[in-house]
Amino acid sequence: MNVSFIYILMMSLAVGLFCMCRSGDDASHQQALAEIDKLHQRDMAASKEYDIETLVSLMTDDIVLLQPGQEPVKGKEAVRANLETYEEEMARIEITQYIHTFEEVCVVGNWAYEWGMFQGASRPVSGGEETRERMRLFRILRRQSDGSWKVARAIWHAMP
Repeated sequence: MNVSFIYILMMSLAVGLFCMCRSGDDASHQQALAEIDKLHQRDMAASKEYDIETLVSLMTDDIVLLQPGQEPVKGKEAVRANLETYEEEMARIEITQYIHTFEEVCVVGNWAYEWGMFQGASRPVSGGEETRERMRLFRILRRQSDGSWKVARAIWHAMP
């Protein structure tokens, strides 16, 4: 095989995936997007409340988180343990805003990827100034046997 054939094949696959992501008029695609939106809504609510059990329930058993400046966190129990390390600190903070805004959600069979940003604001429970942050986010989702979606992989980084 020569390099140009491989290049043409890869570009054809990429264009095919792009077209599948952009079409979305059929009922099954719309149902998948509706179920993914349910995941988004539950994720935002649980994040705002720092509800560890709900957050972990939204992830696949083999979840991998790639957090800024840290080693990968692999598996639900490792994610739970990681979240619990911040529990005491989070009890002293009121999360006043937590919103996802996805610029693209692409469904390909039982997998989906999405990218966008989340923004949040918090302030100390004892009073004080509100701080804000914005992060870029990329996630890979996997459809479950009941039709719901869970996060299988996630990576994010801070925005200025």
